[in-house]
Amino acid sequence: MSNDTPVPLSDADLDNVNGGVAAVGSSNRTGAIGNIDIGSMDLETAMMAVQSNRAALLDTQLSEQIKSVQERNTEVSELNADKVALERINSLFEPSKGDDQKVSLATKLGDTTVGAVLESLNNDLKVDANKDGMVSLGELKSSILEAKRELDSMSNSQQMDMLRLQSLSNKRNEAFDVMTNFLAKMQDARASIIGNMR
Repeated sequence: MSNDTPVPLSDADLDNVNGGVAAVGSSNRTGAIGNIDIGSMDLETAMMAVQSNRAALLDTQLSEQIKSVQERNTEVSELNADKVALERINSLFEPSKGDDQKVSLATKLGDTTVGAVLESLNNDLKVDANKDGMVSLGELKSSILEAKRELDSMSNSQQMDMLRLQSLSNKRNEAFDVMTNFLAKMQDARASIIGNMR
């Protein structure tokens, strides 16, 4: 039979627990949240400090998430440009002749050459031109498929990033609503107290 009697924990044990006083703030003072010591504050000031701190943290997280979304959008844009460049080169080939067709790197493609376009591609999409200065349709198709695969992957990640962004935005708005409602209730309470004193 096991002993089911609860064992009281010491303050040191509680400080070691994830989420304990030490994990919440940078100080071991009782009543400290973050860098704010709410032990000496009245209820209204303490609630405002906690809510303001929460709103500031959510603002920081939101701005970091926006930056992450913008970086992912830039990556998607660059990958789309590479895919379009590969498809421009692909248009030089005749589909009915098979994947063994080759085109010279010196072939003109608008105001540039096939070789220059291939050099400008993202490293993951680089097409290894044969030593004879030619690129085959098979190699090109392989790079186009890789570009599509990467775009699909980034699109999924982009959707997850947008969901996180929406969630953070909702939490931030909720934090400001709570703070506004709290201020309104405190103002109503003061008005009621003053009205009762008259």
